[in-house]
Amino acid sequence: MRRFCAVALLLSMQKISWAVDLSPAQQEFSADLAQKFQALEKSHTHTVAGIDGWLFAPFLHRFYDELRSRGVDVLDLSPIFLQHRDSERGDVFCKTDTHWSGYGCVLAAERIAEKVREKLKVQATQDSYSTEWQQIEITGDLAQLLPSNSAKPGSKKIQVRNVSEKSGSGKIQSDSNSPLLLLGDSYTLVFHDFYAERAGLLDQLTNELGVAPDLIGTRGSGATTVRVSLYRRTLKDPNYLSKKRVVAWCFSAREFSEADLWSKVPVSK
Repeated sequence: MRRFCAVALLLSMQKISWAVDLSPAQQEFSADLAQKFQALEKSHTHTVAGIDGWLFAPFLHRFYDELRSRGVDVLDLSPIFLQHRDSERGDVFCKTDTHWSGYGCVLAAERIAEKVREKLKVQATQDSYSTEWQQIEITGDLAQLLPSNSAKPGSKKIQVRNVSEKSGSGKIQSDSNSPLLLLGDSYTLVFHDFYAERAGLLDQLTNELGVAPDLIGTRGSGATTVRVSLYRRTLKDPNYLSKKRVVAWCFSAREFSEADLWSKVPVSK
């Protein structure tokens, strides 16, 4: 079973470049990396995390370096996950699901919030939110990938940190007028849109920053599908991007080699 860490790209609105042309050498490298992952899968070799990072991390770092050379602030979350993998809060990834655990989500939010504060001065409302750890049970999506004649694992108990407004107004909602846009795949939705409702990345970032980000998330690919959703949002509201100062684009690192397509998508019309 492979584990892929999530990656957050912190983009300043002055430096966004959604359409990146890959040179022939870069295309060859991407194809070679995809073949290595496929060979690993066929050989049933387990990915082993070590002190220096995940297997194939040197290959992923070449993607990160390419993005950094183009002015994108890349936040690799694997070091912080490795550092806390033996926490009393449990694993940083779910055992029967492809997503991070409730604790992993909190760690990611803390690190992303640190980077956001470097780029954006937020007017936080002090003591507006309260947190509470809760134990929940999930079945997870990995069971669906097992052969039909295989024994399916039962539900697993994990801890999530619920975030609530002290005013008692209910579930935290994304703010379309926020200067921070959280963009990404299902990592931006887990524990907020499914499995739980108050413990996702949006909720944790709201608690860390004191203000709610805007959110465009998808259960599909974090590569192209979510950028199409962003484009549609700008068609409905031509002034939408003028409200944004920072975009935190969060997705699984496997998107670099396994996404169906990295298409050019305009930011706005």
